[in-house]
Amino acid sequence: MVSIIIPVYNCEKYIEKCISSIINQTYKDFEVIIVDDGSIDNSLEICNKLIKDDKRFKITRQTNQGVSCARNQGLKLAKGEYITFIDSDDWVENNFIECLLKGILEEQADMSVCGIVKESLKNIIIEKEKYPQEVLDQKEALSSALRMDGFQGYLCNKMFRRSLIEDNKLRLDSEITILEDLLFVVQYLNEADKVVTVPQATYHYIVHDDSARQACSKGESFNIKWLTEIKALSKIINYVEYDELKNYAKARKVLSCGFYLKRMYECGYHNKKVEKRLKKYIRQHLHILWKNDAGNFKWKLTTMICGFSPKCENRINNIVKGSR
Repeated sequence: MVSIIIPVYNCEKYIEKCISSIINQTYKDFEVIIVDDGSIDNSLEICNKLIKDDKRFKITRQTNQGVSCARNQGLKLAKGEYITFIDSDDWVENNFIECLLKGILEEQADMSVCGIVKESLKNIIIEKEKYPQEVLDQKEALSSALRMDGFQGYLCNKMFRRSLIEDNKLRLDSEITILEDLLFVVQYLNEADKVVTVPQATYHYIVHDDSARQACSKGESFNIKWLTEIKALSKIINYVEYDELKNYAKARKVLSCGFYLKRMYECGYHNKKVEKRLKKYIRQHLHILWKNDAGNFKWKLTTMICGFSPKCENRINNIVKGSR
């Protein structure tokens, strides 16, 4: 049996399409654990109407604690041999479970990964991320999770063995709000031997203009929780044992430090202690960034300048924009 975990929070506009896409799966031996994270809209009413007497669906409620706590509650209640996650505003094609499970079973793998279709709220396809049919060892899988041109750390397009999760007491870190999914995937892969990628892109990810990532990039006020991305990368660096992958994660952390220094200045957020810490990390690890292929030249240069003066970087950026 496959357990599908869906965290739900105020998603009345999208949940019907999500649930309907699961009901119509070609593979039928599954349970769905819907974890309502304190919704105050009609999400639960819609769920109850759709599932009716379908005993494969279970609904549990909790006070609003965030998506990681909701997913952890789902993991606690799951009974299936395999686990997959679906976000409540996304939907899946009717062979989503079948493709992921077939990949795991045929290769006796610890995790399977399918492609993702990114689309707008108007169902316009923005991008398709497809992966060739491959069997990866632990190092190759960790590399693909960490790299921006790999399958990355999404939870939603993967299937996991529940025994591996439970035997190693793996849970999402509820104190981290950005890259918490990548951290979980890295922790899982540290215990895995084999991963299979399947060529079908069966998960549809809906891109929102008001997502947390969009807020990080374009929001006018700085949220201190954004810095948990750096905490996640710090933990990932400690978990990864392969030197080149550890250095790649360090390079990503350097880029993140530069990005948040830039955003702190743009948002008028002043915290000398945080600024000093981020600058120090950049200066100490600049050589790793420049030796690595994480990030393009523009972001490496931006990060280097921010490591000395975000104000100077902002002025240079404005001059460049003015000259165009």
